[in-house]
Amino acid sequence: MTLLSPETLPAVALGSLGVATASLLTAFTAYRAGGPRTGFRCHLVRYGTGEYALRLVASKRGRAPVTVDVRQLDVSWQYDDRPWRDTHRTLWPVFPADFPFRLEGNTRVEWSCPATELMTEAVGRTPNTWRLHIRTGHRERRVRVSRTITLVDRAAAAPLR
Repeated sequence: MTLLSPETLPAVALGSLGVATASLLTAFTAYRAGGPRTGFRCHLVRYGTGEYALRLVASKRGRAPVTVDVRQLDVSWQYDDRPWRDTHRTLWPVFPADFPFRLEGNTRVEWSCPATELMTEAVGRTPNTWRLHIRTGHRERRVRVSRTITLVDRAAAAPLR
């Protein structure tokens, strides 16, 4: 005695295909929810004392941790209307954290490094786009430094996390 007749085999095969597809979609959704999705924002901060700082904000969504490593900062200034005369420099910012840094899931951290010397050199010049090179896992990213300078009172500034 057979449990399945030849007439019901296509219906069973079609049902098992539907169950396998639903299982695959569920596994893919769980993988995407747990994967490392990191976001970076970099901007300049001016304190009331006249000092400047370069602030990097890293936010991590998802459950899996990721390794973050800050590389170099590429800066350039326009000399005049001839781009080949522009000034280009590569700087190595010193943030108060040990890099590479392990960024856990669903967290947000902020780091600041002094940038007063850089900004006194940039006064009176038109800056081109500045980019901070960051490595997350095996991926190299270039984060644009915002041209907006935020004025912050040092006493009201949030402590570094």
